[in-house]
Amino acid sequence: MSCPLLLQNLREGDRSTGSGSTGTGSTTTTTFTAIPHPIPPNANISTCPFSSQPNCTTGPITARITVSDTLPPPVSPLPVYPTSHKLISSPYTTEENILDLSALSPEYRLFALALSEMRNIVPTYATSPYTVSFNWGEVVSTFRALHEHYAGSEVLPGIAPGAPLPRTTAYAIVFRSRRAVPLVVADGERLGELDLPAHAEANKSGGLLKYWYGVPDSDTGRNLATCLWVDREHAVRGGSGPGHKEAMAKARGFYVGLEVERLRFVVEEGAEGWSVEKW
Repeated sequence: MSCPLLLQNLREGDRSTGSGSTGTGSTTTTTFTAIPHPIPPNANISTCPFSSQPNCTTGPITARITVSDTLPPPVSPLPVYPTSHKLISSPYTTEENILDLSALSPEYRLFALALSEMRNIVPTYATSPYTVSFNWGEVVSTFRALHEHYAGSEVLPGIAPGAPLPRTTAYAIVFRSRRAVPLVVADGERLGELDLPAHAEANKSGGLLKYWYGVPDSDTGRNLATCLWVDREHAVRGGSGPGHKEAMAKARGFYVGLEVERLRFVVEEGAEGWSVEKW
């Protein structure tokens, strides 16, 4: 399911939804709550990543997690900016689902290109903290390397070679889901049929940098999908289309648990570090 679907269909702060058909003929009501996780390594945090975290000071859900250790090397070779300005930024490769980089500002073109290298680095991404589930350090260092490489070119017009990477912010929607087990193949296929046009609608609305989703765990039914936008306004607009509302109405019954996180992903000036804040 395309995570922008939830922007218009789940209330702010709604961390559990539950009733609906599982797609197998049964009806289940469940509560999908936050799961304890270890504190992310190399992170300075003022409160716990999750309110139920043991061995941590009490407090609300994390307002800010900052990671400022030395970044890993960028990917090698660096991704090449496409002369067509077209980038596959999701699992879908049909024309209407491909990102038009020319519609973005120069810095976000390169950020989207760096996000094309995004991948999960732990198998438990569906339940692990967002900050440790993906290769964010590698993405950020790749973003910086792309900025250095393309400064002064047609891709980054007006940016002098050697100019520092400006502070860049993206807005992330994290959709954690749980389906009934054993998983039903036909249900997954139907969700894919709903997701494809919903993503195309969101992509057409503009500002969608990246959409990623995993594979539901065969034992728990848990999965994660996430999308990153240039700003909050684009994210809200991207989830307001009629196609999204229709798809969400049809998709709800396939899940026994849903949880949404709204996060601000910040790359500091010069890519000296990155942070994740609660939206």
